[in-house]
Amino acid sequence: ATFKESNPMRRAGDEWDVAEGVVYMAAPSGKFITGEVLNIDGGQQMWGDPWPTGRPDYFKID
Repeated sequence: ATFKESNPMRRAGDEWDVAEGVVYMAAPSGKFITGEVLNIDGGQQMWGDPWPTGRPDYFKID
């Protein structure tokens, strides 16, 4: 139940999200892009805690 709340887009990504990124990079729109990493994660990297179902005990800070 908390998985969707752990992402800024409030939904899980799907194969179309990744496919659109691939098409963007492979099409003429990506002709001048070099050396970049395209993160297709709905903003997850900027959101904070990457453990939507709870942080495992061995990662908890005492």
